[in-house]
Amino acid sequence: MKRVEKYNSQVFKSHIMGEKVVFMCGAAGNKFLFSNENKTVTVWWPRLRQGAAGLGQCVSTTAGEEGCCLMRKQVCYFVSPDAFTKLYIKRINMVSQHHIKTHWQGKDEVRVFPTIKQYTFELACRLFMGLEDEIATRAIKEELLKIVRARRVSSEQKVDLLSHLLNTPDENDKYMSESVIVNNILMLLFAGHDTSSVAITLAMRWLADRPDIYDKVFTEHEDIGESVQWEDLQKMKYTWWSVVCEVMRLAPPVIGAFRETLTDISYGGYPIPKGSKLYWSANSTHMDPSYFTSNTKFDPSRFEEAPGLAPYTYVVFGWGQGCASGKSLLGSRYYCFA
Repeated sequence: MKRVEKYNSQVFKSHIMGEKVVFMCGAAGNKFLFSNENKTVTVWWPRLRQGAAGLGQCVSTTAGEEGCCLMRKQVCYFVSPDAFTKLYIKRINMVSQHHIKTHWQGKDEVRVFPTIKQYTFELACRLFMGLEDEIATRAIKEELLKIVRARRVSSEQKVDLLSHLLNTPDENDKYMSESVIVNNILMLLFAGHDTSSVAITLAMRWLADRPDIYDKVFTEHEDIGESVQWEDLQKMKYTWWSVVCEVMRLAPPVIGAFRETLTDISYGGYPIPKGSKLYWSANSTHMDPSYFTSNTKFDPSRFEEAPGLAPYTYVVFGWGQGCASGKSLLGSRYYCFA
């Protein structure tokens, strides 16, 4: 934002993670990149980023038809609202209640962030891998390939993402390799672990600072029993839409992402040659006072105001299907935990 203000431009060059990139800021930049996905731009990640995350070929790193269409169709149902309705909500509720009773109730003091990380990692392992064993959960990063191979030869039938990826071919009747399955599971565990942990921890902090907002959340939850159903979550409009959205505006789970140009393009009066690396940033709109007044203030009421948000200004998970899937995953965890 400082560079945008200094040069009075929404487009500028810089370096990030050892790469020379073009920053495209503001709602117009977001719209250009998201609406031209796999047309004039495609997904790209720096080698340093892929190496640090331990990710190879998976949905978030694979460009073109294979990543955007075929692989995404195989993976995305299991992080869709329909999947949470039919497969996950009871399990999320059970894990949440057990975690609170074990690690929170009766405690004089709790270290919130590491405790929440334990909760979200256990939950991700149960949802996507069907793991109930805490020892297996802790060892997953080292043992994931062994787990995939064991499941492949097992006669046990589980309804989870791992079984789906092992047993379901894509539209070309091609199955994912073991290494690609491992990469996708790792990607979802990473995305479902760190981002949820940070969001829930910050929500607790900001609610503690604002007892007036906490009281509204508490009132909304009073009529919901311990056995939470998907229909109950739909009633929590203030919690789901206003509070969760404001938490993610101030601390977006995805702060930005890279793209690469597939052809020569022109944007903002600047020619950008084929092969150039681009970057969009959530904070370029989330923290822009022209879109969000009192932009540094935690104020869920901004999401209750008419006529609503301008398009491409609120981009916590990017735009489109990935946005809906990510919000469902994070939102359902927050509901049940709250």
